[in-house]
Amino acid sequence: MSLRAGLALMIEVKVPYYPGDLGKAYNLCMETAKEWVLFLDDDVYLRTQPLWFNICMKAIEKGKNAGLFVCMTNRIGCGVQRCRDAPQCDDLDAHIEYAGKRYEQFGNHLQPIPTVSPSGFFMLTHKSVWESVKFTSGFLGVDNRFAGRVKLAGYAVYLIEGLYLYHGYRREWKVK
Repeated sequence: MSLRAGLALMIEVKVPYYPGDLGKAYNLCMETAKEWVLFLDDDVYLRTQPLWFNICMKAIEKGKNAGLFVCMTNRIGCGVQRCRDAPQCDDLDAHIEYAGKRYEQFGNHLQPIPTVSPSGFFMLTHKSVWESVKFTSGFLGVDNRFAGRVKLAGYAVYLIEGLYLYHGYRREWKVK
């Protein structure tokens, strides 16, 4: 089956959770998936980029032999995905403005990630990829291991450079 076969279908958005085993949560989500699944951490705001769906569909169209797509953000351990010039605040409006400017600058450009294993705050993958490379059990590093196994299986991992989403990762919540 072609990875592009589902272009007329929607992308299923999942925020996986299973106590103590994120890998199991991912696998349970994929068992019922139709084709494309977008995994998000619970502190990622799709609202940051209202065009996220169209950007993802363009990536699917363009991504040759794609097994996994990831995007850019403000806070993350993986330096390849971190926008160092992103707003250093938790004002969502500032991040929405930044996301628009970033898309104007980079559009739908895909950057292959051949060596680094990206962080999984945002992971877009296809069910057929998962069927050949399932998630391992555990919590920490499950996303990195999946990305590495996707590459070992011969699929490409792409960074969607024009897609920026606010990530509350390690945000210091302040109560007024």
